[in-house]
Amino acid sequence: MTRQEQLNEAWCKYMGKCSTEIMQALAFALRWCDQHPRWISVEDELPEVGVAVLTITPRGTQRVGYYEDGWWLANYIDLVRMGSITHWMPLPAPPKNG
Repeated sequence: MTRQEQLNEAWCKYMGKCSTEIMQALAFALRWCDQHPRWISVEDELPEVGVAVLTITPRGTQRVGYYEDGWWLANYIDLVRMGSITHWMPLPAPPKNG
């Protein structure tokens, strides 16, 4: 085997290892993001209609709410104007044994 072929083989093994490590790091990052949701601005995105999410107002009040046709509802009772909610985030998954 020539020196160039040896270098090519070593490079391919190295890159294969790097690719595996990169894919593992990406999978970890995606799992972390799923487990640690972030606040989403209502200017960037709105939640699905009727899906419970955690909301926050400019004063920092947090409550579970639902988005429906330009209004936020808390427990389907209180209507809150669109401008009253600045951010939202998905609720965490319920416990598996609960």
